[in-house]
Amino acid sequence: MTSERPSQRTLVIIPTYNERENLPLILDRVHAARPDVHVLVVDDGSPDGTGELADERALADPDRVHVMHRGAKDGLGAAYLAGFAWGLGRGYSVLVEMDADGSHAPEQLYRLLEAIDAGLASKLPPLAPSIEPVGTVRPSVAARFGLGPRVFVSGSGDNMMGAVGTGNVSDGIVTASLGTSGTVYACSDAPIVDPNGEVAAFCDATGRWLPLACTMNVTVATEMVRTMFGLDHAGLSAAAAAAPPGSEGLLLVPFFEGERTPNVPDGTGVWIGVRPRTSGPAHMARAAMEGVTLGLNYGLNRLRELGLAPREIRLTGGGSKSAVWRQIAADVFGCSVVCPASEEGAAYGAALHAMWVWHHATGSPRPIADIAQQFVALDETTRAMPDARTAAVYLEMQALFDRSARDLGGVFTAHRRLLTRGRV
Repeated sequence: MTSERPSQRTLVIIPTYNERENLPLILDRVHAARPDVHVLVVDDGSPDGTGELADERALADPDRVHVMHRGAKDGLGAAYLAGFAWGLGRGYSVLVEMDADGSHAPEQLYRLLEAIDAGLASKLPPLAPSIEPVGTVRPSVAARFGLGPRVFVSGSGDNMMGAVGTGNVSDGIVTASLGTSGTVYACSDAPIVDPNGEVAAFCDATGRWLPLACTMNVTVATEMVRTMFGLDHAGLSAAAAAAPPGSEGLLLVPFFEGERTPNVPDGTGVWIGVRPRTSGPAHMARAAMEGVTLGLNYGLNRLRELGLAPREIRLTGGGSKSAVWRQIAADVFGCSVVCPASEEGAAYGAALHAMWVWHHATGSPRPIADIAQQFVALDETTRAMPDARTAAVYLEMQALFDRSARDLGGVFTAHRRLLTRGRV
């Protein structure tokens, strides 16, 4: 597949809801502009009969027109994602979004496709489902490491493997990483599309979806406080334990490197409630842990708003080693938190994923959930349960955090202008 024109491998995806009048027009315009492209109509149960009309067009032109029926109106983004999955699963290498109302001019399709390198597909590895091996280790490499001749190759991304390695392969389990940056994510049978753009609609490593929110500042904050007061990690935790929940009103908005969730690119760190009583290492240490956890909970709450219902949080990353921080996380998140026994979640997940692929490739398939249940152990000594009284304090702190992040946007922008002008 090196010299085919892009249009010969192109699928135009057209979501529809009550587009009975527009659909014939847009289909005719697409094929008048590029007769060789294929079209997928993704209909969300249109009550005006758009889906039935699409079926008629597909029956009359089965090679070029295809139809996907979905049960109810679920949003434009979700329709496109469903179309992408359908097209990728059938080997299309160019997927094009197009609205049925004609706002995307099919007559411009030619220019778009001509801009794509006709040899692009030959430069990329083949697409394959998560459960399929993409090949085997080369014989020379296998011999060098004493491996057998049939060592399969598979893989995925770090967060995707981290989900597998923490047992995050079934509903209700959420993984939260307390590293330099932070992530909070869960697996889902259906794509979760955030119209606000705060949650990423990733694919996972098992043929499902991995809605994920990411913050840029987690241990960035605690390391700054640790350095300020000359503490080691044990000393930082001890200091944080000496201050009460809520740090007597000291709140850190920890946007030291700017922030992506919420989207505050000009952000900096802001301490609210600094007084002589709250300016020592205990309050600063605890407020740092609380502030970054409230930031992660902002993303978790967005996942909740989009339909996820977490019942347990699996904690990873350096911050999860602190018992004080784990309890803060349980109280802020409002549910049980626990660390997996393996500290290398992504690497361990890659090993479990390889086992899953191997079972499939050798004719003895096993569900990934069964593998995770057998091999992902939890360190129950790290489990923390939310305290109702403390959780109520953090609920108020969360509201203040969210409001501060929103209301300080203009201040951050003005501050950034001051810096870029070189005045300070």
